[in-house]
Amino acid sequence: MLPHCRLNQSPSKRVTRSYPGVALRWLLELHDSGKETFSGEQLENFTSLQVLLLDDQIAPDNAKWILPGLRHVSGIKEWGAYQKARAVHTLREGGMHPQQVAQSLGLATRTANQLWRSYLALEQMGADEEYGEYAQPNLYSYFEEVFKRTNVRDWLGWSDEQRRFTNGPAIREFYGWMVGEPAEDGELGQRKLPEAKSVRELGSIIDDRTAMAVFRSSGGSLTKAQARFEAEHPQEWLPAVLDAERILGALSPDILRSLTPEQLAAVQALRGRVNQVLLDRDRLLVDANGSHNS
Repeated sequence: MLPHCRLNQSPSKRVTRSYPGVALRWLLELHDSGKETFSGEQLENFTSLQVLLLDDQIAPDNAKWILPGLRHVSGIKEWGAYQKARAVHTLREGGMHPQQVAQSLGLATRTANQLWRSYLALEQMGADEEYGEYAQPNLYSYFEEVFKRTNVRDWLGWSDEQRRFTNGPAIREFYGWMVGEPAEDGELGQRKLPEAKSVRELGSIIDDRTAMAVFRSSGGSLTKAQARFEAEHPQEWLPAVLDAERILGALSPDILRSLTPEQLAAVQALRGRVNQVLLDRDRLLVDANGSHNS
């Protein structure tokens, strides 16, 4: 029951919501047409409903968010992420504590807090002089991704106390990557972060100065920046090679005889790759020796 709400039980009144009302009328039509037969007790249940009516005069303002929120935030017909975040924000602005908001909407406190932060972040963008007009609900998911990436969140300088990102230059740069930087004619340039999940890729390079320089450059992109990052931070390949050798060496005769065409093709591709690596190495050594001799 909602706090500070008086609920008036009124069995004599009939309240029909669109979803149960349609279903009940359909059942009654089936009965009237003879396609279904219901008992008198069942028909009574269909037509005489006991309901609780919320007193609009004394109910708190947040009741209109909590009641639908139970169905659309954590219920069977979920709202989108932005609508959920708006409900959380509205309830917190109405004076409810974070734990109360989460409990009222059937959410984990951590989840409710992340929704609240992401909503505030979009609101902050909406207040920006240069990028405010582009702050639409479809950009909300970008900020959800930001709060999932600690290094991106910290780079932007999020503060719960100030309820905003505090690194002004960084956040405006981020806005430009999201929607494109405005040109002198008012047109937006190319978006360096074309979709919300691009923030995940940004998080993989944001701590690398060289990769970020490539990303920020004219014509720079996440693809180019990641390629530069991977070139300077090659993955350790030896453990994977040793694992493959051990696994292949442990295959029993029965398994070898029963290899599927797909499995056989994979082993053959691996053999071809190993042979090519060794051939490339030999050529490099020959070229190196030749240059030294000359």
